[in-house]
Order: sequence, then C-alpha cells, then structure tokens
Amino acid sequence: MLELDDTHGVAVPDGVLAHDHLDMEARAAVDDAVPDALARWGTAVEEPLTIDGLPLPWIWELDLIQSVFLPTIADAAALAAALRRTRPDVVTLMDREPHTERTVRAVAQALDIAVDVDPAAGRRASRRQPVAHLSPLRNLRRRALALALSLGLPTRLRAGTVLFMSYWPVVTLLDRLLAGQGPRPSIWLDKRPAGPKRSLQAARMGGWVGLPGPLVRRRGRRAATRALAAIRDVPEIVVLGLPLGEPLHRESLEVVARRTSADLAVASLFRRALGSGRVAKVLLPFDIDPRMRLVAFLAREAGVRTLLVAHGAYPLRHTVVDMQVADEVAAWSPTFGPTVWRWDRPLHVVGYPVPHAITEPRPRPTGDEPITVFVPGAGKDRTTARFDDRYSLRHYLTAAEAVAQALPGARVRLRPHPAEGRVIVSAVAEHLPGIDVAIDTSPSPDAAVAGCDLCIGSASTLSFQAALVGTPVTVLNVSGYEWGWPLGGRTRVPVAHSADELIEILSAWRAGQELGGRQELLEALGAGQGDASARLVELLER
Repeated sequence: MLELDDTHGVAVPDGVLAHDHLDMEARAAVDDAVPDALARWGTAVEEPLTIDGLPLPWIWELDLIQSVFLPTIADAAALAAALRRTRPDVVTLMDREPHTERTVRAVAQALDIAVDVDPAAGRRASRRQPVAHLSPLRNLRRRALALALSLGLPTRLRAGTVLFMSYWPVVTLLDRLLAGQGPRPSIWLDKRPAGPKRSLQAARMGGWVGLPGPLVRRRGRRAATRALAAIRDVPEIVVLGLPLGEPLHRESLEVVARRTSADLAVASLFRRALGSGRVAKVLLPFDIDPRMRLVAFLAREAGVRTLLVAHGAYPLRHTVVDMQVADEVAAWSPTFGPTVWRWDRPLHVVGYPVPHAITEPRPRPTGDEPITVFVPGAGKDRTTARFDDRYSLRHYLTAAEAVAQALPGARVRLRPHPAEGRVIVSAVAEHLPGIDVAIDTSPSPDAAVAGCDLCIGSASTLSFQAALVGTPVTVLNVSGYEWGWPLGGRTRVPVAHSADELIEILSAWRAGQELGGRQELLEALGAGQGDASARLVELLER
C-alpha cells in the first residue's frame, strides 16, 4: 500500500505499507532530494510560469512540496525499497488513481518489473485530502458567504495603516491597535481576525484590502490558460535513481491549474493596494504559505516593509522553512530551532505575544484523587518524509497504554491537532476499551491543559504552554528522529522514545520524582519577558 488510513495505523501488519520499508536514513535522503527536484522542475517551467513578474513556482514552494514533490518522491522511494526486498515478477495495480499509477509505473520501469492492472481496479479522482466536517448550519453560512464574496469587494485603505494578516499570536497586538495604542490597523477581507467585531473596528479605523471581482478573476483564468498551453515538454528528473519526471510534472501541472488564476487575481488586487502609498507596513504570521509569500513579494516590490511575528515553536526539521522572505522577524525567544538561517535582516526577540502569567506548579495528586493526563497531538508534518501514516495513532496509543500501566485508573484526555480532526483520536478509545479515554474539544487549550495533572507533550506549541500554566511535562517522541531543543538534544525535559521509556518516567513521577526542564520550556516559549505587544507596537512605529 502507498497510503494508509490514519485510523488503521496499528492494525495493518508491518511491511504492508510501502513506507515501512524506509529506515530513517532513507527518509532523510528523501527530504534532501525534494528541494533539488523542485528546483529542476522550477527551472524547466520558469519562463511560462513567471507571469507579470511573479515567480510562481517559488511562491508555490510549500504547496508543491506538500502536495506533489514530497509525497511522490517518498512513495516512489518506499515502493522501490519494498520491491527490491520482495523481488516480484509483476506489480498489479489495484487502484488506478493517477498518483498511484504514475508512481508505480515509474518505479517499475527503473527496476525492470512488469505492471498489469486488476480488471476491477477503480479510479479515484485524487489522493485523499483532509475534510473539514461542519454542521449543516455552518456549511450553509459558509456557502452563502462564499457566494457573496465571489462578486468581489473594492479596497478601501486609510493612509499610514498597518495591514494585518491575522493569526492567533497577533490578536493581542491587534486589540491594542484597535484601542488606539499605535498605528491604524487594516485587514484583508480574505484573512480576517477572529470575531466580526475586530474586523468591523479595523475596517473603520484603517480600512481593508478587498476581494477580486469577476473581471479580475477572468483575466487570471486567461493568463493561466496561456501559461499551461506554453508548458509542453516533460522535464527529465531522476531522483534517487528513479525516473520521476513524468509523475512530478503531471501532478505539478495540477497545482498550476488549481492556483494560477486565483493567485494572479489576488496579486492584481494587492499590487493596487500596496502601490497606493497608503500601507505603511505589512504584518505577517509566516511567509511560507503561498498567499503570504505572494503578499511579502509584492510588498517588497512596492517598497513596503514586512514584519513577520513568528507563529509558534520550531522543533522539527523541514524541507522548506519559514521566515525567509519577510524584511524583519519578531521571534518569541532566541530559540529558533533549525528554521532561521537568514541572518542578514533585523531579528527581534519580543517574548511570548499572548497575555500570560507563569503559574505556580500544579500540586501533585494525593491519596485516591484520580489523575488526569493531557496528551496533545502534533499531527503528521507534511513537509518531511520522517513521518508516515502510522505516526499519529502510534503516538496516541503509546501514550495511553503507558498511562494505563504506570498510572492505573488515570483519565486520559486527548487533544487532536487542528490538522488531524477527531476521527484519529476516536480510534484510540476503540483500541483501548478498558481505559478512561476522552477527547478534549474545549475552546481554550490553555485552560484544558491547566486542568490536568500531567502533560505528555509532542512537537506542538501546546507542550510549551503546559509548562506556562504549571502542568508538569514529559515529551513522547516516537517519530524515529531527534527533535530540536528543548524537546530533544541536551535538555532536562524528560523525553521518551518508546512505551517502556514513558512508563519508567511516569512511574518515577508517581513515586514523587519531579519532572525537570520546565524552565527550558518557558525559555523557549519566550514567557515572562514582559509586554511583547508593546515591543511589537514599537517595531511597527519605527
């Protein structure tokens, strides 16, 4: 199998999933190969896909890696390893989904293995994509709003405004500007802050960047059609000894068809807005997302400076990194992990930007009090091959089983990562019917972890926030590679890499041993450094 449903992560025997045949060294080789393959494809299509001065392949780097280059190269490498180990005479396609068929045929060609197709093989339209499950009422509201916005809205901006691309770490800063403490904020109607009241206030004070109308979108569609027609030849791209030019090119063209017209329409909108002379500065939560990278590029073109306020912790290695395009970066702490490598522009340490107080350590449960353990999910990172389809369920089950053995009678509260949804977590309860397992979906994750006696952390900002609210933290890393400090390396935070190691840590904690490393987690979070929003206001006013 090339793809496994996340909820089947432990039920399918080892070796059935092609990725089971990749060790960590091979996964690292896939990560290393991805940027080079993308660069070769980008060079081949650079001329037709540089439209109105926009280098679209570079702007789409994250999307291309996540949806094309990483999955294709990882699947091909995994399938090649499985076929070399099993030495079949023929590979039979049981599923004629385009990605599967292209990948199998490319690998089989390299290994000189015949390919046939099962007569009953179905043909799915595309690989599985995450689906947001909304209530019928929310679905109806979303569709009505999308229909209204499709007509487009004009841009209205006041002079000297700071254009906000909203995300949760900058909400406090936005609230301060809305209270009149700093420059006027404005918003983009397609990336509004939480709560309609904030949007209305920002629109009244500084204005807004609108939405492209039918005419602008039509021009974008015409340009996209011309660009696709100009891309004729399939580039020759050999990756890890495998001829992957055909699958990489065909699937990249799907991204071209999906993104070009809409992004050109957005570019036209922002060129007018940023060229008006009314925007003093643009505030970004990241510059890795294609739309944010597009805005950062156009701001530089217009001579408008961009300030990026980091949106979280960076303990994982990636094939594409954040914070490389903005003119200035405001980080929570000096701990950037492996991400920041551009030191040729101002880097500001501002502290944790969310209002907070460092809470005293939570009292240890005594007597017969039930112990409640909080287990946040990290989700499967889609910018690295080091995670496979088994990871999420393996993480949750390892944590829950260790709790059951080391802390009998304890309650386990699982908090799914926003990228996971509830289905994967529900599967944990089905696998462990004798354990008190529940899903936490409360609106405030900080309050949820504060109400627990212990946190079994992951590569998530929530693990750092647990230390902030006084909940002791141990880290579970079943990924197979070492995470960055303080979730790995020379850290005093207890890190377990298996159920046995976690049981040992939990048993020692139950016997009265304190869990160390809290100060390191707080330091990495940037907590306790004073008023971060005031520092950000100063940066915006310079």
